[in-house]
Amino acid sequence: PSNLCCVATYKGIGAAFLNDGEPYRGGSLRAGEIGHMIVEPNGIPCRCGARGCLENYCSTSALERLYAEDGGEKRGADEILALVNGGDARALRVFGSVCDYLSIGLINLVRTLDPDEIVIPDRLAIAADALKEGLEKRMFAVLSRNAVKLTVRKYDKTATLRGANAVVFGHALSEPCTFFEKYVK
Repeated sequence: PSNLCCVATYKGIGAAFLNDGEPYRGGSLRAGEIGHMIVEPNGIPCRCGARGCLENYCSTSALERLYAEDGGEKRGADEILALVNGGDARALRVFGSVCDYLSIGLINLVRTLDPDEIVIPDRLAIAADALKEGLEKRMFAVLSRNAVKLTVRKYDKTATLRGANAVVFGHALSEPCTFFEKYVK
């Protein structure tokens, strides 16, 4: 699709946008900072200085915090996601809360940017089936089914590196003289 949004879910939440096949960076090159979208007025204080930012409710750090708060036990995100995949009731309950908030952010993206597709290839996708099911249930209760295609890809720790390489090589191949004059000298 020519209008695509890729959402990264790790310790923070970020997004990359393609508009008509071209990266959208915004006026001050900060487009995609969706983790700092306010979803809870007067919510948890964020490192950015605001309160109630999305990433405090649906990042891997949030998953770890919520899991510990739910039962007092501290575990890493990968371990919790493995428990989600195994059907653990507490992990699924906490993961449901993460899906609640992530779906709020994605609904806001759909209503603001109207992408053809949203792709989530990152850490939360370790539990890809549960994530896709949880997000679709929540998002399409509010949005029409044809509002956006939601793709959750199995987690691949090389995806970010491959994406960055694609951008660099794309510039090098589309404008080789300009690229080499600017970056290879």
